[in-house]
Amino acid sequence: MVLGRASSPETNLTCENTQTASLSITEQVSQRRLKEAESRHVGDSPEEKTVLKTSERLAETTNEQAAEPQGAEPTRATSTEHLTKQVASAAVPLPPVVEDDFVPDDPRDSVHPDVESGQDLTSSRVTQEAETTGKQTEEKRKAKAKKKKPKLLNKFDKTIKTEIDSAEKLRKKGKLEEALRAFESLVQQFPQSPRARYGKAQTEDDLAEKLRSNDMLQRAINTYRDAAELPDVTSDLLRAALKRRAERQQFLGRMRGSLATLERLCQIFPEDVGLKNDLGVAYLLLGDNKGAKKVYEEVLAVAPADGFAKVHYGFILKSENKIAESIPYLKEGLESGEPGTDDGRFYFHLGDALQRVGDSSG
Repeated sequence: MVLGRASSPETNLTCENTQTASLSITEQVSQRRLKEAESRHVGDSPEEKTVLKTSERLAETTNEQAAEPQGAEPTRATSTEHLTKQVASAAVPLPPVVEDDFVPDDPRDSVHPDVESGQDLTSSRVTQEAETTGKQTEEKRKAKAKKKKPKLLNKFDKTIKTEIDSAEKLRKKGKLEEALRAFESLVQQFPQSPRARYGKAQTEDDLAEKLRSNDMLQRAINTYRDAAELPDVTSDLLRAALKRRAERQQFLGRMRGSLATLERLCQIFPEDVGLKNDLGVAYLLLGDNKGAKKVYEEVLAVAPADGFAKVHYGFILKSENKIAESIPYLKEGLESGEPGTDDGRFYFHLGDALQRVGDSSG
């Protein structure tokens, strides 16, 4: 049996010296690498900083291994392997950061586009509605200006306005008998009051409708005339009284009386195209087409776009067998859409005229 030799103190000392020398060499290599890195200004880039830190950790680990006792377990070897792997992974260069092409986000981009578009649409809609409302208001204002409240009170009538208003209120409420008594009382007290007499005529007119009485209507026609003939009558009351008188005369079949009333009106208000149009109708109702034609020629001379005058003038031309000449007047008059033009007889005459000239465009 062969016995092994015991380790001598000299042998152990030699091994320790060998390990110490080996560690010293490793430490020297690490320090040399550190100095070379410093001389090259290590740390200028993120990759180099990573390598430097890893090398420092490796050097510290080597020094700790050198300071450990001989019989310690080799746990540091595992740590060294782990650090070596970290160095390998950290040594992989990262892609450089490109700063030139970087564009910062616009804070306005964070707003939802739908919200912005909705706000724009809402704003646009509000603007359109405001413009439409403004136009409608302007049209209403113009309509009111055209339909100005007539001035029916002269200076004297203004002094008895309270009494006139009380009687007028009864008429508007439909209490016609009481209103008539009130106006008759005012006429007796103030016989020179055009407004009191005009109110009496209106009440008699309303009663004639209610009672279906021609006698009462004739009373109203006479009272309208009396109101218009009083001194200091306002122009608005004069026009209103005579115009209504002519209408009620036509209703009773008093065509010549209506024509005379309208002629008087046209003499007082020669620039009133509407009154002249009514006068032309009065001539037509009497069968006097020549008189009507003359009136409408006068109207078209001052108001060439008047649809009412055009359609009636075209009708007169067709009755004179001037078929081709009547067509443009009838057509343009109907297209104007003015009050008094939308009559089936005018459509019939236009269609008949077109058929006679062989024009199917109508």
